[in-house]
Amino acid sequence: MRLALEAPERLAIHDHATGLRILGGFLVVLGAVYSNVAGVACAVAGILFLVCAEERRIVIDREAGIVTIDRRGGGGWSRGLYPLSAIADIILEESDEEASTGRFRVAFVLRDGSRVPWTWSYSRAAAGARGAVEAVRRFLGTAALPQSTS
Repeated sequence: MRLALEAPERLAIHDHATGLRILGGFLVVLGAVYSNVAGVACAVAGILFLVCAEERRIVIDREAGIVTIDRRGGGGWSRGLYPLSAIADIILEESDEEASTGRFRVAFVLRDGSRVPWTWSYSRAAAGARGAVEAVRRFLGTAALPQSTS
């Protein structure tokens, strides 16, 4: 996740899924080197990683009062629009709090208590998301609130 724009009226965060694409490329090359069943399996898996890696762009526009979450991947693209006034906070949500799996995803917490995740899956790369979470919290003015992971 990378902070693309931080201005008083707009905040933009991009997640290009570069790691998954690099892994996919590596698997395709590995599959090309080994022309046995395992090589073909690696090549197919690599192609799936390259095609299905989801790219996300989150834009918070204070002037328009809108939060936009764009997702683009192998299944096409989708856009979620949310009123900025409905966003209460942002958190790193843990997949299974009781089991403490160490797998997280970023989610908006809405004023009605529901959550809007940025991704459909959880990741162990919480450290990479913390900068984006802190930037959004500063932008929303919720930086003084304790950060919950549940």
